[in-house]
Amino acid sequence: MRRFRRAAHAAARLNSPHVTPIHRYFEVERRLYVDMRLIEGRDLQTVQTDAPLAALTRERQTSLIKGVACAPSDKTGETR
Repeated sequence: MRRFRRAAHAAARLNSPHVTPIHRYFEVERRLYVDMRLIEGRDLQTVQTDAPLAALTRERQTSLIKGVACAPSDKTGETR
């Protein structure tokens, strides 16, 4: 549980368009929960299923890959 709390606390401090904001985290009857912002839209798996990456335009491929690649660097404050 400590690991969950540490990770949730660290994620809650992030402020990036590539990371879903966490409002709070809590425990109820020994179950851990994360209260996150609802993001409207499709997840990457659905996008990939609907149109495999190879079928997308180069610009769309770049946009998707950049969004995924930027999230880890946002954690450290680095920019890419």
